[in-house]
Amino acid sequence: LIDAMEKAGWVQAKAARILGLTPRQVGYALRRHGIKLKQF
Repeated sequence: LIDAMEKAGWVQAKAARILGLTPRQVGYALRRHGIKLKQF
């Protein structure tokens, strides 16, 4: 999940496409695992 987020530049929608999930599922997984979004 973190690897996909880094490849997508921490954009949930792009990471979702990489993983074959919906952006909502990615957001849920990030919260479930306690992964904080990097702020730019």
